[in-house]
Amino acid sequence: MYSFTDMFFILGAISEDTGMNISEDAAGGIGMILMLILIAVAVAIFIYSGSKTAPFEYLEKEVFETEYGVTGMVKERRDSFKDAYVRNNIIGVSLCVMALIPLFGGAAINGENDLFMVFIFCVSIVIVGIGVVFLIRAGIIWASFEKLLQEGDYARAKKKQTLKSLIALVYWLVATAIYLACTLPSESWKEGWIVWVIAGVLFPAVIAIANTVENKNGK
Repeated sequence: MYSFTDMFFILGAISEDTGMNISEDAAGGIGMILMLILIAVAVAIFIYSGSKTAPFEYLEKEVFETEYGVTGMVKERRDSFKDAYVRNNIIGVSLCVMALIPLFGGAAINGENDLFMVFIFCVSIVIVGIGVVFLIRAGIIWASFEKLLQEGDYARAKKKQTLKSLIALVYWLVATAIYLACTLPSESWKEGWIVWVIAGVLFPAVIAIANTVENKNGK
């Protein structure tokens, strides 16, 4: 995936180099083709992954009870995976930080060569990509344990906050609609800032009311 992105940047740099026999339009066309390929592959992966995980979406939203012995087994596996989880996070974060080293090194070696600096920038993107793979892979496995144990972001209390989440979503959509209704006719975008101030002041009160209603319904 990152190779397509790198190629896009490299083609742009090559088109700027007068010594290369490639026009700006040709570079842009090739870059767009690569970008569309990248998007198509990503969409295919999302659809395939979604079809595989769809039967287990209730684990994220609904409160459930596990059968006898399941919780203990999951905790045991989570504890055995903890060292690998920490190690993958350390590697991922370290790679993301060290991705800046090629940029600084390239600037020190030959910072005036645009094509060289774009190549170095692409190297940095690849390093970041590798680091993100470590973070995501470990994070997905750890999140699966939290879903089964109903801990962390998937705790029972958080699953019951659906009403508050829905109210918050509708509230900010309405605030956006009011802002557009006030500013679109006169195109007074700057003067419309007062809508966001009022919305921000009223939001805690709306959430407090939502909590009260939610607590009453829970009793």
